[in-house]
Amino acid sequence: MFWRGKIRGREAVINKERDCSREAGNYARLQAASLTAHDSKKFDVRTNTCRPRPIRSLSQDLCRKLLPQNDDLAAIRDSGCKAVQGRFMNHGKFNTFQFLLDLPGSTTGSYSRNLNHLWFLGSVVLFWQARFTEWYFPALQEGATHLTVDSSTLADAVR
Repeated sequence: MFWRGKIRGREAVINKERDCSREAGNYARLQAASLTAHDSKKFDVRTNTCRPRPIRSLSQDLCRKLLPQNDDLAAIRDSGCKAVQGRFMNHGKFNTFQFLLDLPGSTTGSYSRNLNHLWFLGSVVLFWQARFTEWYFPALQEGATHLTVDSSTLADAVR
């Protein structure tokens, strides 16, 4: 299962809870990459740029409800993502993977252009459970066009 991309959090510590939703894509990317740190034979979810949002303290983190941190995420984040660093891979090589993961964008907005490329390759496309709806979602069919996954279901979906 494969993904390459960037994790680029806000430069400043978040001061308003409403800003947390803008970090949901980066949070999903960090969660997915953490699976690689556990099992790099099954998961090749790596980042070539990793700057997650800074967290001063877990008890004062305004985003802790929407974007809960755990020891795995904290270890990856605090190490500068060394365990999940990966080199850039040209899109032409994506077709060598049976499963391709599509993660939400690093901020908000459309990521349908990437999906069009992934579907073209003929691999199984895995959607990360999104907290938003894109205009084309109603036309998709779970199990036919994609499988929807999150950090707790991804391993079973790949199995």
